[in-house]
Amino acid sequence: MGDRGNNFLSGVRYLFLLSAVLLFGFCGICNGVTIATFADTVTLPMFSVSSSNGVGTITGIWDDSKAGLTLEVVYSGVTYEDVFIVMEELSYNTYTEMTDSGTIKFFEDEHSTSERPLIQIDFNRAYVTPRGFSAMDLFYDDGVVISGYGIGDVELENETFLFGFANHVMTDSGFTATCSFTSSADVVPEPATLVLVSIGLVLIRGRKK
Repeated sequence: MGDRGNNFLSGVRYLFLLSAVLLFGFCGICNGVTIATFADTVTLPMFSVSSSNGVGTITGIWDDSKAGLTLEVVYSGVTYEDVFIVMEELSYNTYTEMTDSGTIKFFEDEHSTSERPLIQIDFNRAYVTPRGFSAMDLFYDDGVVISGYGIGDVELENETFLFGFANHVMTDSGFTATCSFTSSADVVPEPATLVLVSIGLVLIRGRKK
């Protein structure tokens, strides 16, 4: 086999090796990409928290009748005004601070809750951690999946979320609170993208020779 054939085989081996390196390397580089976030609205409570005999509950109370919640989907670069939240009552153990599984959905203003959510967060469990009288956190622990048409069909890994409660107002069974929110994940590059980048690097390598 001539030099041209050897160079071709060398290029192919380089291509496959580079694809593998990119596949694992890109996943590491993309850690902590912000998916969606909103700032504390401050004026009206978003969640109601109560507890009795070691069992706590968290209920979302920001429905479609309320306005002023701006969700910034950082990953797609789109901001949505007057978003509302749908969340079934979430239970947690006040001693272990661990929740049951849950789902939190964000919808655009006046959209039907039977439609696909703008953003949906599913989790097997999360933690509720008090940070003093005026604040507490609800954050990820296990089995978090972030989806929704707001981010398209992108493949995510290592999803995380954080709801930071503040501005408590005491009730008979607990309190209501305003809230801020952020979420992040690793974005998995598509195989086609890896191959194209690899081919480009191989061509550049060949021209330099």
